[in-house]
Amino acid sequence: MKIAVIDLGTNTFHLVIIESTQGTYQEVAKKRIYVRLGEGGLGSSNIIPEAWQRALDAMKEFRQIIDTHQVKEVYAVGTSALRSARNGAELITAIEQQTNIQVEIISGQQEAALICRGVKKAVTIEEDEIALIMDIGGGSVEFVICDSNQSLWEQSFEIGAQRLVDNFNQHSSILPEELTNMEQYLSKHLQPLFQAVDTYRPTRLIGSSGAFTTIGAILSAKHEINIGKEVTSYDIPFDRFVQLYKDIRYTTHEDRLQIPGLSDQRVDMIVVSMALIYFVLNKTNLHHITASRYSLKVGLFFHALDRIKDRKS
Repeated sequence: MKIAVIDLGTNTFHLVIIESTQGTYQEVAKKRIYVRLGEGGLGSSNIIPEAWQRALDAMKEFRQIIDTHQVKEVYAVGTSALRSARNGAELITAIEQQTNIQVEIISGQQEAALICRGVKKAVTIEEDEIALIMDIGGGSVEFVICDSNQSLWEQSFEIGAQRLVDNFNQHSSILPEELTNMEQYLSKHLQPLFQAVDTYRPTRLIGSSGAFTTIGAILSAKHEINIGKEVTSYDIPFDRFVQLYKDIRYTTHEDRLQIPGLSDQRVDMIVVSMALIYFVLNKTNLHHITASRYSLKVGLFFHALDRIKDRKS
């Protein structure tokens, strides 16, 4: 049985087709399209026409790939940008009408739960360990505190990388005062996270895909860490992360375009993403960082598998 899962993110739409055969799973196809749904500023409340069209074009392309692979089971979810846009529901309707793909707009809590499920397929959390999972999207950031068996606390914050760029990075290189303003904003809005950390005392930060795997790619290109092609997770040395952040922090857009391992699509968001990670690490006093290659899409696949089994039982 083949299952297609689609993550309609704030900046990027992702399609993954996975074949499930008697408890084994094989990736059949994947496609990532940079849609920039939040273009024009996520605070504007509406998805602008250009982004709307890119979203439709991306979903039509996904439909063609799905049909080529003769996939009948399709599960698509929309996250922060679609949650907050006044015309998000209208776009969902247009997508269904033009592609016959139904998209469910999920809550921040549902998103966090799916991310946690995906991460746990990539990273082994020990029996006596409590971990903090962090997923930086374009519109929101999800945090989950969990042990090996269950989620202990989870929350979504509308402080994604695109929102931070829109609000605090108005120049080619971020200004020191913009960084200070951003940290003050984070200190205020992330109080529930810090209270939860004080309660549950996690000992490791697990970064889900996105910015964390980008950091890994840059450090790998610099030959500072070695990442096997088949591994689903790997550690990022704290001192290497800190030095990289200090090296990148005040670079210009043009400077960042020259950084090996940094994709063009992440050039404008890597500084605020790393600043956010650095801020959280300092506030929580966590120095053990693990990057997970799995995130929401993998969690959504297993969630879809459960729904199919329930339907057939």
